[in-house]
Amino acid sequence: METLKRLILKLKPYRMDVMLAFMALVVGTAAEVLIAPQIQRVVDDGIIANDMSVITRSSLIMLGLSLIGMVAGYTNAYYGVKISEYFIADLREEAYRKIQTFSFKNLDTLQTGELLVRMTSDLNAIKTAVMMTVRMLLRAPFMLIGALAVLIFISPRMSILLLVILPLTSGFVYWFGAKTQPLYKKVQERLDVVNTILQENIAGVRVVKAFVRADHENDRFAVANENYASKQIEVNMITAVMFPTMMTIINFATAGVLWLGGTLAVNTDFVTTGEIVSFVNLLMMVIFPVLMLGFGLPMVYAAIASGERIFEVIDMDADVVDRPDAVTLKRDAVEGHVVFDDVSFDYDGEVEKDAVLKHISFEAHPGETVAILGATGSGKSSLISLIARLYDVTEGEIRLDGRNIQDVTQASLRQQIGFALQEAILFTGSIRDNIRYGRPDASDEEVIAAAKAAQAHDFIMTKEDGYDGKVEQRGKNFSGGQKQRLAIARALCVKPAILILDDSTSAVDVETETLIQGALAELMHDSTVFIVAQRISTVLTADKILVLDQGKIAATGNHAELLESSPIYKEIFDSQLGSGVRVSADQEVLHG
Repeated sequence: METLKRLILKLKPYRMDVMLAFMALVVGTAAEVLIAPQIQRVVDDGIIANDMSVITRSSLIMLGLSLIGMVAGYTNAYYGVKISEYFIADLREEAYRKIQTFSFKNLDTLQTGELLVRMTSDLNAIKTAVMMTVRMLLRAPFMLIGALAVLIFISPRMSILLLVILPLTSGFVYWFGAKTQPLYKKVQERLDVVNTILQENIAGVRVVKAFVRADHENDRFAVANENYASKQIEVNMITAVMFPTMMTIINFATAGVLWLGGTLAVNTDFVTTGEIVSFVNLLMMVIFPVLMLGFGLPMVYAAIASGERIFEVIDMDADVVDRPDAVTLKRDAVEGHVVFDDVSFDYDGEVEKDAVLKHISFEAHPGETVAILGATGSGKSSLISLIARLYDVTEGEIRLDGRNIQDVTQASLRQQIGFALQEAILFTGSIRDNIRYGRPDASDEEVIAAAKAAQAHDFIMTKEDGYDGKVEQRGKNFSGGQKQRLAIARALCVKPAILILDDSTSAVDVETETLIQGALAELMHDSTVFIVAQRISTVLTADKILVLDQGKIAATGNHAELLESSPIYKEIFDSQLGSGVRVSADQEVLHG
């Protein structure tokens, strides 16, 4: 009931449209109900009495009532569609905006496939229910009350049949609702699993093919698909029983009315032929609303289940939020002095022995390049994610120019940071728009300068439309190295005080990487640069290298210092470049 109440309150901005739809519904229903007495008059006072004037007059009245009902029906349908579409657009936008506030931790909780189902299938279920309610379910009680009133007025004796018919149909509808309501949420949950597997498989199809795991993925999908189908069949089987059952009740009720009415008409003067015909017509108007409820309520139940899932997204507390007194950093007022002060972090928010990061302390000055090196799982990506508050620290604090980053707004903090990840995500559109994605007002000259620094300008110019060339979905018309260079250009175009490169040159050859590093040294000489790398050649020129091991800083220093003092660093260096390699004073790799 709480979910239903919240959904109803969401209709408040459209209360005038709801009122107009409701008025049209009442007028249309009244017109339909008032046709039945005219049928009685045509039969009793017209056909049986051989009075053509009554037949003509009543027929014209019925025609007028039908036209009124038609106009009212069109009006109700128009507002029903308008209300449902705008209502669901508002709900979709509210959920979408909430997703944009989520931290990485929130997004770790809600999987992509699950979110897609909630934003599509669940919202469509709610939209269908709203339209059904405005157009049919609200109509049912008015038609039922109006038809009952006319039935009792026409023939109080025959109306006694309703004491049997109505409880029987209402009880069946109640049983149907109680049986199906809990199943709809389970159906959507199983659809979540199907969509998650589908999304994973489509995104990772190259891996599946490379490892010849198509049979395994087929089996995994088949199980999820079977579970979903079986639950859907369970719901549909119950729904399938309803229609023939309701039709049987209607047929029995019609037979009962004809038998009782015929008996009274033959043996007494209590009932006329016109009353019987009119009563049968009105009886359909009594049972039809119950039938509408029987077919419409499952949609409402499905909408309630879907509403719960949508409100779970809307009500989810963002893990990273701005403090009430958070200040906004000015664009050109940040120097880029970053301090990690005894920082610990774990994804569950509790620091234990197996925390991802443990007691991290270091300092990065403006103009410095800080490289972060370590084995897979040592916490490199987690560390740089904390700088942009993609996650919040569990213990300790991170300061930017002497101020705790939790004391500034997330938006103004991230506007100071240029981010390039290993998995370069590009958006459908032009190359130009992708490069200036973080700074839409960047000039063409600034876009080209960023592309040149990222060594992307040359291959961009090979495209037919140059910087206006099309980027297809997920950048599939570019190689891995090209996508990484475009991502670096996007980060540079922001002109950030802090530049973060998270293994963003892993798909680039060493020669191109060297050119990128040279351009960065020239272009970002006043900025603080953090580089996460797997290749030792990437970190040789860094002012400071942090060697991470099992979430802790194992060593700090430049290349020469670490080569002498850190066994871990020396092992990594020797394993990649060989023990016979040395580095010159200007950090050029020398062999032999």
